[in-house]
Amino acid sequence: MLNENQELGRRGEELAAKFLAKHALKVLRRNVRRDMGEIDILALEGETVVFVEVKTSAASSPIRPEDQLTRTKKLHIARTALKFIQEKRLLNNRLRIDLLGIIIDAEGKAEFNHIKNAFEPGEVIGGLMI
Repeated sequence: MLNENQELGRRGEELAAKFLAKHALKVLRRNVRRDMGEIDILALEGETVVFVEVKTSAASSPIRPEDQLTRTKKLHIARTALKFIQEKRLLNNRLRIDLLGIIIDAEGKAEFNHIKNAFEPGEVIGGLMI
């Protein structure tokens, strides 16, 4: 049984997949797991492979979803994406890491904030150049 936060996160990921599909991204996989972390959604936009981190908050929360992406979480996302890229031999593809922040109100309505290239160009996280 899921707790309230897990249920909110699951709902956010469902909404995120639908949102991305409506905005010309083809969702290929969800919850890509590797030893070092997880990628919420793997999508394709044209020829660009897009790793999407989904952060969901209730409207009553004082913390916006975008503020939940910590340096540690960025490191886990980067390492997981790198491992996936190596395994699938995608090194010649265009790659991007996005953040999709979702706020869900009490009636279940959602507000989306899609941040493409959520990591600053050249940002170094744990020795990895993003």
